Amino acid sequence: MSWQHEFESRAVSTTEEAVEIVKSGDVVVTGLNEPNALLKALAARRDLTDVRVLDPSPAKGGCFELTKPELGGRFRVTIGVVNPLTVEAVNNGVLEFVPVSLCNSFAVIRAAIRPDVMFIQVTPPNADGFCNLGIVCDYTKPLVTYMKQIGKPVVAEVSDRLPTPMGDCRVHVSDIDRFVVVPEPPAVDAKWTEPPPSGPVIDKIAEHLDGMIENGATIQVGLGRVPGAVIRKMTHKQELGVHTEVFGDALLSLVKAGAITNRHKTILPEESVATILQGSAELMEWASDNSAFSLRPSHFVLDPAVVAANYKITAINSAIQVDLAGQVCAESSGFYQLTTPGGQGALMQGACLNPEGKAIIVAESTAKNGKLSRIVNGLDTGAAVTTLRVDTGYVITEYGVATLIGKSLSERAKELISVAHPDFREELRAQALQRNLKV
Repeated sequence: MSWQHEFESRAVSTTEEAVEIVKSGDVVVTGLNEPNALLKALAARRDLTDVRVLDPSPAKGGCFELTKPELGGRFRVTIGVVNPLTVEAVNNGVLEFVPVSLCNSFAVIRAAIRPDVMFIQVTPPNADGFCNLGIVCDYTKPLVTYMKQIGKPVVAEVSDRLPTPMGDCRVHVSDIDRFVVVPEPPAVDAKWTEPPPSGPVIDKIAEHLDGMIENGATIQVGLGRVPGAVIRKMTHKQELGVHTEVFGDALLSLVKAGAITNRHKTILPEESVATILQGSAELMEWASDNSAFSLRPSHFVLDPAVVAANYKITAINSAIQVDLAGQVCAESSGFYQLTTPGGQGALMQGACLNPEGKAIIVAESTAKNGKLSRIVNGLDTGAAVTTLRVDTGYVITEYGVATLIGKSLSERAKELISVAHPDFREELRAQALQRNLKV
């Protein structure tokens, strides 16, 4: 049977037909690029009960259709990425949050979630019968393959508005059980397209970071306002490589300036590597069919050993709080979940495993208009530890660079106090002394 015949025989006219494959008691998992139309159609099924839905990265709100009170709790919805759309729903219990590193998300879904049905979004098939996953590879590609192996159905929204990056982000028509054409474009989180923060504080952080990024190094740029803002100021750098979780417009600005060539990269040289693509229409067009960019599965991209193998890997990530030992919280304010761990922990660990690598946290010294210090004696009660203290090499604020590698607890505290805002340094010293730290 030709792939064209397979595609035609598995195509259905409506999303309602596409989701008929779901049964009561099933576990439904979506790809990271949210198949919004399929979720809405699933919510309209009045005959289903006890269906669990894992929608890891809601960006359009289809998950909320499943949580409406009139549905009587027939759907239990969990998510893996907290964003502005879902933050209130997670913290008030409407949506359940599953904390998981993107590095091992495929293994977790396979072993613990055990899906019965998978929903994804793809491009129309190419001349060889392959559909592109568009803006993601992450766990989606390996999970589609696994579902095929165990005989579980995969249902796909088909959108011709998705980009077509290269790499390992394509699935064959034969791996998908039902197709339905939808007009929806890919979901893009607003934080990837809004203007980055600017001003003297960002300028000073960038100035300190500048001295940490060597020409020719491979860089990883994490989620958060500050990493994206400061990396945009590195357009003067030469021959950088990219091995990162999410490739966005901040990195594209370095490509356009000629700062990124990937010439010295060890793993997949000559191409920027990511597991997620997020950003503007210009970025999507640049990434399509571009041999200088590829999407790869997250269990590969975020594997600390793979990260560490890259030439002079320099991981640049964010923080909500850093305590005096170097523990980093980058995802919650106490118990209040704000975002997700993503791959930060694995990427920072990978950078530490490379003798020439650098695991860097960049952050403004204060929050809440200067009322709170980001450098703290101890993380707030309930705060998640995103990066372990043993994997935090450097912390950069507008006041300088705190070097933590090989330092004792006392030395770490002293370094971190030196980059805290002056208004909080005496208090931090007093707290450190109470702990018998020599600062």
